[in-house]
Amino acid sequence: RYWTFDSGGSGTTYAPGASLTLPTSSRTLYAQWTDALAPTYSSSAVASSGTSLTMTYSETLSATTAAASRFTISRSFTGLGTDTITISAVSASAAVVTLTLSSTIYVGDTVTVSYSDPTAGDDANAIQDSAGNDAISITNQSVTNSSTQKRTQLTLTLASSSLSYGSTLR
Repeated sequence: RYWTFDSGGSGTTYAPGASLTLPTSSRTLYAQWTDALAPTYSSSAVASSGTSLTMTYSETLSATTAAASRFTISRSFTGLGTDTITISAVSASAAVVTLTLSSTIYVGDTVTVSYSDPTAGDDANAIQDSAGNDAISITNQSVTNSSTQKRTQLTLTLASSSLSYGSTLR
């Protein structure tokens, strides 16, 4: 970070806390800095189609983003247990990462998302801002489920009354 009288950042630079003599004529002093702050995770939501999940961050992200293998989406539904949803594609635009899902998330599913930064340093294989600062890893963050998709119900009608509890259907 530094200060300069040139709006483009060139010319004589002054470090924070440095002394400088101001010119007698009116001049503008410009602050110049390098973005060193990582984007922070804000929230996630499942689309009404149930086939994509968006992750929102605090700032504009690089279009080059993390591989699908860096994300984990879990869903659970009462009586059906918990499973992991496979991610078929990842894209980033503005402050949003969009995960395309290989299976549908349904109404009533409880959903969480995790993301694992691939390295300790800043690199292009991560969710990062345009300055190259990597977003930190997140674990089991709650996702707003806006899916309008309903599970298909299977109705089984038995033609025999000779079945009892524990019988095997063949």
